[in-house]
Amino acid sequence: MEDDDLRERKKRERASMSTEEVLDKSRRIRENLFSLPEFRCARTIAFYVSKDEAKEVRTQEMILEALKTGKRVVVPFVTGDSMEFSEISGLSDLSPGTFGIQEPRPEIRRPVPLKEIDLVIVPGVAFDMSGGRIGYGRGFYDRFLRRFLSERPDARLIGLAFEAQIVEKVERKSSDVPVHILVTEERVVRCCCDI
Repeated sequence: MEDDDLRERKKRERASMSTEEVLDKSRRIRENLFSLPEFRCARTIAFYVSKDEAKEVRTQEMILEALKTGKRVVVPFVTGDSMEFSEISGLSDLSPGTFGIQEPRPEIRRPVPLKEIDLVIVPGVAFDMSGGRIGYGRGFYDRFLRRFLSERPDARLIGLAFEAQIVEKVERKSSDVPVHILVTEERVVRCCCDI
């Protein structure tokens, strides 16, 4: 199946979930994520900010809980064709930005050096068991992740997904960056990927 067809099909499937289902499964994903040694050891974590209307795995509660436990949380903002990350102290630091996604308010943005980020939580529309992912088709995360891993090859990338987003195989292009670990509401998959 072509990327665009698979992307649209998975987006429709996710959109059919009820809000209660999204919240329940996101809570279970949060529990699985927070139990990982990679998460517990990380000092600075890059989260994406989920879009409620897109029925993505919700990260807002994860961000708040991570902050409560003393983690440094950074979230993305788009500048031109690239993406940078800025530290936040709470959800009130966010406002609607590019593509309607919540970003750090312009007046508080301070790009964080890549070498300071220990762990990146990666969004996606579909994933496979080897860490392959299909994003939203604009390439922002892939461009950022290539740059990030060149500075922090020891850092981990973790994809968050509902079980319904797992597919047999994602056709990877050379520009696609897979994740090391995939976390769903039912399991944690340590992917056998070459990054």
